[in-house]
Amino acid sequence: MRGALARLYWRELLSFLLFMLPVLTLLPLGLLWLYHSGYELAWLGFLLLCGVAAAPFLWRLRREPSPMSGLDSPADPLWGQAESEAWASVKTLAETVPPISFTSTDEVFALLRRVFETVSGTLHADANQPLMRFTVPEALRALELASIDLRRTVLQAVPLSHAVRVSDLIWLMGLRKHAGAVERAYDVYRVLRLALGPVAAVEQESRAAIARLFAVHGVRRIQTGLTRQIVMEAGRAAIDLYGGRHKISRAEAMGLVEADRQALPEQAAVLPVRILFAGQVNAGKSSLLNALAKAVLAPVDCVPTPAGFQEFRIARGGDVDVVLVDSPGIGEPDRLDKLVGEALRSDLILWVAAAVRPARAVDVAALDRLRGAFAARPGHRTPPIVLAVSQVDQLRPVRDWAPPYDIQTPGSPKASSIAGALETVATTLGVGLENSVPVAVPQGRAPYNIDLVWARITDSLPAAQQTRLNRLLTERQRNWDWRRVLSQSLQGGRMLMRHAVAGPGGRRD
Repeated sequence: MRGALARLYWRELLSFLLFMLPVLTLLPLGLLWLYHSGYELAWLGFLLLCGVAAAPFLWRLRREPSPMSGLDSPADPLWGQAESEAWASVKTLAETVPPISFTSTDEVFALLRRVFETVSGTLHADANQPLMRFTVPEALRALELASIDLRRTVLQAVPLSHAVRVSDLIWLMGLRKHAGAVERAYDVYRVLRLALGPVAAVEQESRAAIARLFAVHGVRRIQTGLTRQIVMEAGRAAIDLYGGRHKISRAEAMGLVEADRQALPEQAAVLPVRILFAGQVNAGKSSLLNALAKAVLAPVDCVPTPAGFQEFRIARGGDVDVVLVDSPGIGEPDRLDKLVGEALRSDLILWVAAAVRPARAVDVAALDRLRGAFAARPGHRTPPIVLAVSQVDQLRPVRDWAPPYDIQTPGSPKASSIAGALETVATTLGVGLENSVPVAVPQGRAPYNIDLVWARITDSLPAAQQTRLNRLLTERQRNWDWRRVLSQSLQGGRMLMRHAVAGPGGRRD
């Protein structure tokens, strides 16, 4: 066995020996020279001095986080708010969990169980057994993906993993039974070395102690990094499992997107993004929508929908199709309920707020209601929000209207009024300035900043498309696939019939 292993890896063994031979010969020759020259005490003092000088660095090394921790790893963009909260819990666990020694599989399994309990308890807090809230196909899919990632990691990072057989590993592990005899022989050697050469023995023992000190801290640092990495990777897998991401594969999800696209009219070349226009009555939603539709120089198809909503399907020159949904002005409770229902079907929300209207309580309450509706649906991704502060042409001085205006460095009273109104409205409604645009659609004049609104929408399209995919996945998880259930029943029935005809231990002719 050992001969076969040596023949298999003789190139690696020879390279290692040739590389280490100079070092192995230098050490005894150097010690011999120090002993005959009488410098062994000086060398011992220098060795101790270096060890003392290295102590502060070792102390700092122990306090620094491991570079392998991965604590800055971002959340998956397809995760909803509940899953993002579970990810935050996983990161907290990774920061606080003590490093494991990896000397026992029980340690690793206990850590994995703690991670899965943390995630399942966050995503399914109301369940009796949150740890078991998954189906068998979901678990098999999770194991399949984990095996693919593990295989890739082993092939890339473990030396000789492509060549070492399991039988070789078993043989190497069998050598551990001789570890005690080797340690006892080394202890005898240390005693003899101390009796034959006390000074050299003290020097070597000191050097070994310092080396062990470095090794202990280095191993501790590696253990900390590996432990945190296991927590983070296991946390991702657990969130996907308990969040229902393994009910269907990514390929099946893209099939849902394609099926949703084919349900649209033939002129829709690509899957459109639904953009909901919302805001108070007379905020300028319809005027802004019409200006946006005309700006793209493309046909607009108006489709009335229930509850007073209207859809406008726009083809933007083959770039991307969008569906602009105009909503009635909010204010009455029933309108707000209908707006929430429409927002749950939308991929991006364009909130329109008039700059000359100081009352923001209605807007704040409506946005809080929308955000609460998304937060109450685990796994449902909140769509991006673009804020359009309308009617800025009516700000003071009212008669001064000569765009464009530089609101980054205002050089006129009108520009200062626009910049102040934009910042105030964005702060009040909780929308970032980077997603806020001042607009105006004055009668008889060219619209203001329409191209910038389209630019903000374009910047948000990747997040909006991810929101759409997330919604399709969530709807698929929530609804029964009766065709799949029927197919499973038929296949199961056929298998039972085959076994019934074949009989116990028999076979069909």
